[in-house]
Amino acid sequence: MKKISCMISSIIGLVIVMYFFGAAANVSAAATTVSSGSCGESVSWSLDSDGMLHITGTGAMKDYDLNNLPPWNEYSSLIKKAVIGNGITSIGSSSFWKCAVIESISIPQSVTNIGRNAFYTCSNLKSVSLPNNLITLGDHAFTECSKLTSVSIPSGVTKLGESAFSSCSSLTEVNLSDGLEWIGVTAFYNCTSLKRIVIPSTVKSIGNSAFNSCSSLETVDLEEGLKNIAQAAFYNCTSLKSITFPSTLSNISQSAFQNCSALAGDLVIPRMTDIGDYAFFNCSSLKSVYISDGTIYLHSYSFANCNSITRVRVPKSVSIIFEYAFSGCSSLEEITLTPQTSLKRIDGGAFFGCSSLKTIILPEILTSIGDSAFSGCSALSGVVIPNNVSVIGKMAFFNCKSLASVSIPTNVETIKERTFQQSGLTEIEFAENCKLTQIEERAFSTIPLMHIELPNSITTLGYSVFENCRSLQSASLSSNMREIKNDMFINCDSLTSVFIPNGITKIGSRAFGFCKKLNSITIPPSVTALDLNCFTAPSRFNSSEAITSIILEGESGSLTIKGFYVDNAKYRLKMYYPKDQIWEYPEADYLVWIPYTTIYTVEYKDAEDDTVYFSEPASDIEPYTIRDSWYYEVKGSKHHLPVEFNGPLKARCEFVGWSKTPNATTAQYAPGEPITVTEDTVLYAVWENITPPAEVTNLKSDPAGKGRVTLTWTASSGAEGYLIYGQKNGKYSYVGMTTQGTTYTDTKALYDDYNYYWVFPYVKDSFGNMVPRDTTKYVFAKGICPAATNLKAASVKGGVKLTWDKVQDAEGYLIYGIVDGKPYGYVGMTTLGTTYTDKKASTTQYNYYWVYPYFKDSNGKMIVGQTGKYTYGRAI
Repeated sequence: MKKISCMISSIIGLVIVMYFFGAAANVSAAATTVSSGSCGESVSWSLDSDGMLHITGTGAMKDYDLNNLPPWNEYSSLIKKAVIGNGITSIGSSSFWKCAVIESISIPQSVTNIGRNAFYTCSNLKSVSLPNNLITLGDHAFTECSKLTSVSIPSGVTKLGESAFSSCSSLTEVNLSDGLEWIGVTAFYNCTSLKRIVIPSTVKSIGNSAFNSCSSLETVDLEEGLKNIAQAAFYNCTSLKSITFPSTLSNISQSAFQNCSALAGDLVIPRMTDIGDYAFFNCSSLKSVYISDGTIYLHSYSFANCNSITRVRVPKSVSIIFEYAFSGCSSLEEITLTPQTSLKRIDGGAFFGCSSLKTIILPEILTSIGDSAFSGCSALSGVVIPNNVSVIGKMAFFNCKSLASVSIPTNVETIKERTFQQSGLTEIEFAENCKLTQIEERAFSTIPLMHIELPNSITTLGYSVFENCRSLQSASLSSNMREIKNDMFINCDSLTSVFIPNGITKIGSRAFGFCKKLNSITIPPSVTALDLNCFTAPSRFNSSEAITSIILEGESGSLTIKGFYVDNAKYRLKMYYPKDQIWEYPEADYLVWIPYTTIYTVEYKDAEDDTVYFSEPASDIEPYTIRDSWYYEVKGSKHHLPVEFNGPLKARCEFVGWSKTPNATTAQYAPGEPITVTEDTVLYAVWENITPPAEVTNLKSDPAGKGRVTLTWTASSGAEGYLIYGQKNGKYSYVGMTTQGTTYTDTKALYDDYNYYWVFPYVKDSFGNMVPRDTTKYVFAKGICPAATNLKAASVKGGVKLTWDKVQDAEGYLIYGIVDGKPYGYVGMTTLGTTYTDKKASTTQYNYYWVYPYFKDSNGKMIVGQTGKYTYGRAI
C-alpha cells in the first residue's frame, strides 16, 4: 500500500508539473504580433505583445530622423527589449529615439555602425555591450540613457561622436580602448556619476565640453600622445583634485578646466602653444603654477580668480600676458619672469585685484602696460616702468595704495585716464627729453602728492587730473598747454601756489574749486576765456571758500560777461582795467576777456513775421559759431528744439540752416558752422518742405491664429516707420504702428468677419511730427488659424498616416478627403496632436486629404481655419 501511495503521489506531482509547463507554453504561445514591416532593403521588424522588438535580415537598417521616425516609434511605450539579429550591419539613425521603457538591447557582432541618435533618451536602458567589430558610433547615440552604468568602447572606434554618452547620469565606468583617436564634442557631458577616466595614448584630442559638468570626476589619467584639450573639456568638474599633463600636449583651450574648484597643489604645465581664455578660471584651490619654457601665449582670464595661488612662473617664451590672465588672484605674492624673457605686452587687467602682490620686475623689452593691468594691487610697492614702454593704459595702477613713487620714462606719450588714481604716489618724476604730450582725466586724482612740476612737452591735461589731491601744495603747468579744464584742482585744499604760464587761453569751470588756501592767483595776458565758477565750489551757496582776488596781467582791455540773465532780462557787461589791477570777483555766470575788440550782436529771426527769437554778442577776434538749431516761442518763453509740444511753428518742414536773406530756399550756413562776424548780423531760419515716402507695395494679409492677422509689405524708401489703420465691424480706426521692419501682427483681429487694413509710411519733421503718405490700397483677412504646413501622408499597415506641423492657436484639426473613390467629405478629427491615421483608406487607389485647423470661441462655436495643399497616399 505504501508503494502504491507513493506512486500515486508521483503521478499527481507529474501531472501538476506538466500542467504548469503546459500553461507556461500556452502563455508564451499567446504572445501575438502587434505590428511589423520593413526597415531596410533586406531588413524587417516585428513587435510582439510581450514588448519584444525583433530586427532581422541582412545589411543596414534604414536611417530615420525627427521628421521621419521609425514605424515602431508609435509603439515606443510598449517596447521593453530589442533583439537585433546577426547579419544586420548598421543600426540606423534615430532607430530607438525616446524608447523610454526599453531595458535591454542585444547587438550582434555583425554591426559595424551605430547611427546618430540611435538610442537617444532610452532612459530605462541599464547596460549595453558594443560589438567588437564596431567602427562608427554616431552623434548622440546614447544621449540621456540615464540608467546606463558602464560602457566599453571597442578598439575599432577611432572617434566618439558628438554627445555620444551625454547626460548618462548613472554612468560610473568607461573603458576607452587603444585605437580611439578623438573624443567628440560633449561626448560625456553631464555624466555626473563618473569618477575616473583613463585617456589612452592613441587619443590625440579631447573635444569641446567632452567631460563638461562631470561633477563626480576625481581622477583623469592623460597618457603620452595627447596633443589637444579643447574648449570647456573639463569645465565644472568640481571634484577633480589633480591633473598631470603629458609632455606631448600642445594646447589647452578656452575654459578647459574652468570652475575645477577642487584642483589643488602645484600645477606644472608642459611646453605648449596656447593656454586658452579662462583655461583655469576659478580653480580656487591651486597653490602655484609652473609654466614650462616654450609656452607662447597666456590668454585672457586663463588663471583668473585662482585666489589661493601664491606663486607663478612665467617662461621666457611668453611674449604677451593677455587681459585679466591673473585677475582676482588675491593671494598671489610672487611673479617670476625668467631671464631673457620675451615679454613685450601686459594687457588690460592682467593682474587686476592681485592685492597681495608686493613687487614685480618688468623687463626692459616691455612696450605696453594695458588698462587696469595692476589695478587694485594694493600691496604693490615697487615698480620700475621700463624705458621702452610707450603706452600706460587707463587705470593701470588704480588703487595701488602702497605705490609711493613712479618715474615716467622717455617714450611714454600719453598717460591714460585714471592711471594712478587713488594710488599712494607722493613723488612723480619725468624723464629728460620726455615725449609725454597728454595726461587724460583723473590720471593723478586722489593721491597724497605734495608738489608737481609738469614737463613742457605736455600740451593737454584732461579734466580733474589732480582732483582731491588734498596734500598738494604747489603746481607748475606746462608752457605748451592752452587750457586748464574743468575740475583740474578741485578739492586740493592745501594748494597755495599755481604757476599758470603765458599761453593758457581758457580756464574751465571749478578748475580751482574748494582750494581753500589759494587766496590769490595771477592770470597771464593770454587768457581770453575764464569760467567764473573756476574759483568757487560747485554750489554758489558757499561763497566764503571762493577766491577773493584775481590779478590780470597785460595792457588794458575789456571783460565781457555772456549769457547773464537777471529777472528774465538779458544783460551784457563790459569792463576795462589797467595792467596789474586787482579785479574783484563778480556775481556772474561766464566771463570772456577780449582785449581791444568790438562787440557785435547776432540776431536769430523767423522770416515770416520778422520776430527776433534770440540774440547774443560776438566779436571779430575769432570765428563765431552759429546756433545749431531753431528757437521758437511758446506762451512767452523760449524753447530749444527738439521738445514735445502741440502746434509746431513749421509743421511738415525740416530745419536746414541759416541765411542772411529773408525767405531763402537754400541755407548759406549749416547748423553749427563757424562764421566771421564783422558787423551786427541777422540770421533767418531756412525751412524745407518734407516729401512723404512712397506708398508701400506688395501689401499682404494672412491669418495668423486666434484673433491674429499678420501684415507684410515691401519697404518704402526713406520711411522712418509705418502707421496701420483698419476697418472692423464698419468702423475705421488706428490699429498700430512699427519702426522695426515691414511686418505687423494685429492681435485684436475679428475672427468671425473680415478685417480691412491700410498701411501708411511716414517720415518725421523737425518737431518730431509724422508726415505720412496717403494711400487707397487695402487688404483684408480674418483672424483665424493659418493653413497647416508640411502635410505628409505615409502608408502604414491598415491605413494612411497623416502628419503636419503645429498651427498657431489651433485647438484641434478637421480632416477632409476623397477616400476610396468616394466624394469629398469629412474623414475625422483630432485634438491630441499633429497626426491622424485613416484606417478606412483604400489599398488599391490613392486617397486625398486636406487638414483644417480650428479653435473654439467663447460660446463653444468651432472657428475653422485655412487649409493648404492636399496630400495623398494608399494603405498597405
